[in-house]
Amino acid sequence: MKLYQLGKYNTKTDLSQQSSEIRDFVIVNHDYKSIRQLIKKYKELEEESVIILKKAILAGYWDSHYGFGWDKGNEIEFWELVYSKSENSGVAILTLAELYRGHKVKSLTEVIEMYIKAIEINSEHYYSIQPEDFEIIRRDEKLKFKFIDIELKLLEKQWDIDEFREELPYISRQFNGDKKLVEYKTEKINEIIKRKATNNGSYN
Repeated sequence: MKLYQLGKYNTKTDLSQQSSEIRDFVIVNHDYKSIRQLIKKYKELEEESVIILKKAILAGYWDSHYGFGWDKGNEIEFWELVYSKSENSGVAILTLAELYRGHKVKSLTEVIEMYIKAIEINSEHYYSIQPEDFEIIRRDEKLKFKFIDIELKLLEKQWDIDEFREELPYISRQFNGDKKLVEYKTEKINEIIKRKATNNGSYN
């Protein structure tokens, strides 16, 4: 028996004992109570175990409607349990944050620190934030600068110096006329350009 939403995890052979046990269990058992009982017995959950649970239960969506079909209360209670056993898992943090928001239990501003923590664990989680979320973030005088820093820290690892130079002329069109953000991002990009030029041994 297989679960389509598990993909490669249906047959993955190099799983840990914990992840393998969880995978084999959720392929057969889809009900809230039995899976919760299984997870309760572990002191800590490995990252791959969390990934398997998310794939199986949610099937690629923010809630379990197309996966195991649990109700709102069970979903939230379960992922709070998962998070309590894997507080350094960005996947667990974001899954719980998105459930809170999706079920209108908490707003973006109430869970934004969860997003920040997940991004600090793995910078790729930055891309879990939707464009419309940034409109809300940019209304907050502290958060709007913090997220510029987060974005540029990520891009500094990915972009070369020319890509940052090409970005400069377009900054003035961003941020709906917020001059402070334009000036801040421009200043930070110029700092990155200087760092990259110094590392490359030249500054043109």
